[in-house]
Amino acid sequence: MRSWLLSILHNLFIDHKRREGSEQRRNARLSLLSEGLVAHGGQEQAVFLREIAARFEALPEEHRAVISLISVQGLSYHEAATTLGVPVGTVMSRLHRARAALREPQAAEAARLHVVGGKDAS
Repeated sequence: MRSWLLSILHNLFIDHKRREGSEQRRNARLSLLSEGLVAHGGQEQAVFLREIAARFEALPEEHRAVISLISVQGLSYHEAATTLGVPVGTVMSRLHRARAALREPQAAEAARLHVVGGKDAS
């Protein structure tokens, strides 16, 4: 009885190993075939960058200047404030609004100043 059970276990082990080898060879063939057939495009990235560029262009000039000085050129808040001739708090406020507008398109409208009250309000 013992030798019979050991033979069954041995055959199961051999079958499992053969199946693994066969599956690995099949997967290797499929990956070689699919490499030539699949083109990994950058369409999503290009659309995302175009949207960000459009949002950046929609920003008011003072917000674009602050984003450019701090995020692109790497100036500190103090250096940007000196360059623009405004207080550091104004630079921080403009930067916050500009970044929010780049994240969400609705924030670009909120970043613009609106007349509240007075005779010019509609």
